[in-house]
Amino acid sequence: MSDRKTVDPIATWRELTEDQKEKIGTACIALVLGLLGTMQQMAPRQGFFAAEVEGLQLAVDALAEAAPTAFVNGAARLPDLGVLGVRACRECGCTDQCGCDVQCHWVADDLCSSCREAG
Repeated sequence: MSDRKTVDPIATWRELTEDQKEKIGTACIALVLGLLGTMQQMAPRQGFFAAEVEGLQLAVDALAEAAPTAFVNGAARLPDLGVLGVRACRECGCTDQCGCDVQCHWVADDLCSSCREAG
């Protein structure tokens, strides 16, 4: 495993109170709907963009308050996507849908070719 400290999203969620879950969850719903509307170029564009931006800020603020260990010096820690069933590189966090670059491919179950070459 890499020296990079990751955060387990499932464990983090389980440690939240019901009020914290409600605040973060509703902010994330606004964020996702705003993001989808923006990506799909839905109207009113500014309303979807506002939902995306405001939802993100509300989620960040609520998460930072409720789970400060998800951050290091104010910056987000890399989430461990493996606990969510997503294949991810143990070093850089790239996935099948979000590879490092065009030549990136799997060389092991949890290691991409870019990180093997860098190591």
